[in-house]
Amino acid sequence: MKWTTLIFLLLLSFGVKAQVRIAGSPAEGYALTVDGEKVFIKGTCGSVTLEDTFGRATMGEAARRGANAYRTYSSDSITVARAVEAASRHGMYLMMGISLPKNPDCYRDEAFRQKM
Repeated sequence: MKWTTLIFLLLLSFGVKAQVRIAGSPAEGYALTVDGEKVFIKGTCGSVTLEDTFGRATMGEAARRGANAYRTYSSDSITVARAVEAASRHGMYLMMGISLPKNPDCYRDEAFRQKM
């Protein structure tokens, strides 16, 4: 399931291998589980700087207010390293943004798909 893959990225910030599943059914509803325990994502998002001096929400501030997840909008290697370190420091799950072209015509081009 595509969401399982995305949710697994959240666990990378803890540096552990975990079994992530979407459990349930249409009749009873669905729940995200990590190693068999239900997890409720209480998250926010922010810039790639993560330590913002302009009064916007930072990962630390979000954690102090009860958030357990943070989503960034960039996936370059420097941002990933900083984000993983910050998420681990604040005990948060992390989901990294992945930059992809928004033009659907790109994905019909075989050469473009091969480069991805």
